[in-house]
Amino acid sequence: MAVISYYAVQPFIKTKTGRVSAGQIQQCQSADQAKVYAERIVRDKKAIGALAYTRIGNDFDNLFDDPVFIARVGDVPEHDNY
Repeated sequence: MAVISYYAVQPFIKTKTGRVSAGQIQQCQSADQAKVYAERIVRDKKAIGALAYTRIGNDFDNLFDDPVFIARVGDVPEHDNY
C-alpha cells in the first residue's frame, strides 16, 4: 500500500441563470501548482472562484482523508452550498 498526496483545484463558475456551480476538478502535481492554477483561472476569468486542496490516502483501497485547503481564491460558496 502506497500513501499518496493528491493535489487538485475545484473551480466555481456562474451559470447562465446566475447560479454558482462547481466546475470540473483539475488535478495538479504539487501544492504550489494547485495554488498558482487556482489564482490563474480566477485572474483570467475562467472561474469566479477556486479552491486548491490536497488529500492524502492510499492507492490500494482508494481511501483518502478529508481535504486540506491550500488556497481559496475569488468567490467561493460556503461548503454546504456545493
